[in-house]
Amino acid sequence: MGQKRAARGSFQANIVELLRQNPDRCFTFYEIADELGATHGSTSGTLSALCKKGTIQKTNDHPAKYFYSTNKEATSSEVKLNNESGHQTITDQIRPNLASGELLVLNIKQEVEEIDRQIKELEKRRLKLKLAIEVLEERLNLEKNNIST
Repeated sequence: MGQKRAARGSFQANIVELLRQNPDRCFTFYEIADELGATHGSTSGTLSALCKKGTIQKTNDHPAKYFYSTNKEATSSEVKLNNESGHQTITDQIRPNLASGELLVLNIKQEVEEIDRQIKELEKRRLKLKLAIEVLEERLNLEKNNIST
């Protein structure tokens, strides 16, 4: 087919990244293969390995649909059909076995994780800016000292 072959590790990472970037959608292995420009055979094998490791999950549909979930307790019963797009979605994460309060806790935890990530990025930026201030203040002091002498 003339398709580019990637190292297994990077191909696994590409699959996981595709599913992470599309949290509201489930993909068949055909869709994943086509999206990443890989053979159906290698995609199917890699998806099986990722499922066995628990990195990604799949539905019990035929054909199976794959998705990434930060909630490792997710099951195919939580995935519902989105009538508008024809794709399956886990956005609503309907959990008949969980009380609505538990679902709220899961959503809040995910939001806290995202905020923590943003805080880390802002802290890095803050440190860079503080360093820039120190460098500029040092240069200003040197210039003042040169002018006064």
